[in-house]
Amino acid sequence: SMAQDAQFSQFYAAPMYQNPAFAGSAYAPRLIANYRNQWPSINANFVTSAFSVDHYMEKFNSGIGLMVVNDSQGPGRLKSTELSGVYAYQIQLNEENFLRLGAQATYSNKSLGYLGLTFGDQYTNQGFTGKPSEDYFANAGSITPITYTDFSGGGLFYNSKMWLGVSIHHINQPKISFLNDNVISTIPNYTTSTVPRKLSISGGLKIPL
Repeated sequence: SMAQDAQFSQFYAAPMYQNPAFAGSAYAPRLIANYRNQWPSINANFVTSAFSVDHYMEKFNSGIGLMVVNDSQGPGRLKSTELSGVYAYQIQLNEENFLRLGAQATYSNKSLGYLGLTFGDQYTNQGFTGKPSEDYFANAGSITPITYTDFSGGGLFYNSKMWLGVSIHHINQPKISFLNDNVISTIPNYTTSTVPRKLSISGGLKIPL
């Protein structure tokens, strides 16, 4: 109910997006591209694309990766682009079991295209009135894009038969409001908009047939 991140149906096809500890987990250079277009038949669809590249450095027991995610909500109204650097370190617990610890730093740019939007005070029980809105966004002129830095981390335990991963995204809970402090103070009951932390738990088991 508090999620703000785009989700892929085939989450296992976007491993670093799921958990930074997956960086270098292929033990070879790896390129991955993901694309999602939700509700393409209506004019309110969500389009998300992601591209990642990662590599395992055996000498350092480490995996490194780079990931770019672009998300567009509605007819291009709310757009965000994220550039992430990912690092994971692998620890061999014994002959069969391994532990990976990963960290991710993300630089994000978010913009809002308000032209063409309609607001709640322009509607009555009879529908759209066409009258000008008194909403702040409708009269703000230009909404300046915002940028912020975000941090995530994760852990991954695995062996030849199973794996279990835990990740926490948005550790620093960055502020994502388009409103400045002066505007915030004039809006009743306004609370600062931040990205809530997201906890993900995932696992898998191999069953020989």
